[in-house]
Amino acid sequence: MGKAILNAKTDLCQPAFLITLATQCHNPPEQDLIRQAGVDKVCEYLKRF
Repeated sequence: MGKAILNAKTDLCQPAFLITLATQCHNPPEQDLIRQAGVDKVCEYLKRF
C-alpha cells in the first residue's frame, strides 16, 4: 500500500488504483467495492495517508 499511496500523492492514480485492487486479490467482494468507487475516489482516499 505504500507504493499505492506514493503513486496517489504524485497523481499517478491509475497505478495506485491497480495496486489497491491487487492488495485485495484474496477478497473479491472488496475488489468489487474498490471498482465501484473508481479511480478518482480511491486516489483521493489514498492521498489522505
